[in-house]
Amino acid sequence: MDRGRRIIRQGAVAIEGNMIVDVGATTQLREKYDAKRTIDATNRLVMPGLIDVHGHQGAFIKAIGDALHVGKWANMRSFVEYRAMTEEDFYVEGLLAALERLKFGTTCGVTLFQRADDPVFALKNIDAVREVGIRGVLAVGSALPPWPKKFSIWRDGQRRDLLVDFDESLSNCEKIVKARHNRDRTKIWLTTEVLTGPAEFEPLIDNTYRGIHRIAKEYGTGITTHCYGDVKRAHEQFGILSSNMLLVHCPNLTDEEIEILRQTDAKVAHCPGVICTSGYGGYTGTTPFVRVTEMIDTGVTVALGSDGPIGRITTFDMFKEMRAAMALQRIRFYMPPGKLIEMATIDAARALGLEKELGSIEPGKKADIVLLNMFKPHLIPNYMMPYRIVFEASGHDVETVMVDGEIIMEDRVVRTVDEPKILEKAQRCSEQAIERAGIEPFMREPANLWGRSKY
Repeated sequence: MDRGRRIIRQGAVAIEGNMIVDVGATTQLREKYDAKRTIDATNRLVMPGLIDVHGHQGAFIKAIGDALHVGKWANMRSFVEYRAMTEEDFYVEGLLAALERLKFGTTCGVTLFQRADDPVFALKNIDAVREVGIRGVLAVGSALPPWPKKFSIWRDGQRRDLLVDFDESLSNCEKIVKARHNRDRTKIWLTTEVLTGPAEFEPLIDNTYRGIHRIAKEYGTGITTHCYGDVKRAHEQFGILSSNMLLVHCPNLTDEEIEILRQTDAKVAHCPGVICTSGYGGYTGTTPFVRVTEMIDTGVTVALGSDGPIGRITTFDMFKEMRAAMALQRIRFYMPPGKLIEMATIDAARALGLEKELGSIEPGKKADIVLLNMFKPHLIPNYMMPYRIVFEASGHDVETVMVDGEIIMEDRVVRTVDEPKILEKAQRCSEQAIERAGIEPFMREPANLWGRSKY
């Protein structure tokens, strides 16, 4: 994924500390360097760590309400996250999500975290990601007006409800930025739930963005938010689009709105898996179409996100997202596999303002590298590698992961944390959260699960 997009057979990468110092033929690098350790990559494919530009907190909410209409399903999942979680739950949930990303070869992931009622919840998540060892971009914030918002805190087996106003929420976001931005492979971004809201709240929305942009500018951080349209309105009425803004989804944009994205250098996160599986357009019940090829051809940076684990069957597997993006666009166009790999590596790094550090294997960049085991029936024969990556590979083929020059997974064994212990604890904590939320009836199999063509 360097500028020449080279594919080097019998190649090698030289790493010193946390940096890549050389890339080339194995025979040449062996003559130049006397390495303390050499990783045998026979029958392996070496590629940049994948970058997931959009995900959510919520590793415990997989399968919750999956038999329900998308709107009710989303509300139920939000209820668990906002009303039934403890501080420990947010920590264990963060461990589980970071583990899933790691084992799928994602070395850097964005997580939207919309609990801004108390900084401790976000800090627990950050601590968990740091412990696993991948890079994390935590986008903190809360929804657009009206305010105040209702949250619940569970401590010592008791639930305490509280109302949080906008100023308190914004203050908490700033505290999180001060505490963790640019520390231990972690960056803090800002977020709102969606790009714009109802017209009657325009003065409050404008005030929201003034506060968000003040923090982003003061601390040099980015902003990300869901976008279901209204790009023109956001640009003309609020003037909020800029190069440090990442818009998620962006369905059904007009040519004029795509041109606005190009002019402002706002970036786009495309999450094809959730569109395939949930068929939502801002929870309207319709299936949107994202004009990915038009945006790319206009000059807009478009990167891939998993939207995991918020949507139905949306895992953090970025190989699946490459394939889903290809399938969605193939209705009209055939996207080259090389572009799809770019969207999960170098384009994703650019969307996060990290293209000088991450996204490719070349001298001067951070050593975030993954190895895929290509010696498997579904990946043989080993030729036309970009096609094998997009058409057949999955996150389960990732064998070794290096972040910042540190090997944190080798031969599918995670080195940094006790994976079985985390999985057992995550299972127990998720069951307790469901019990606290009182939604056990919605976890049962519906009567029409079997033998029917539709619910």
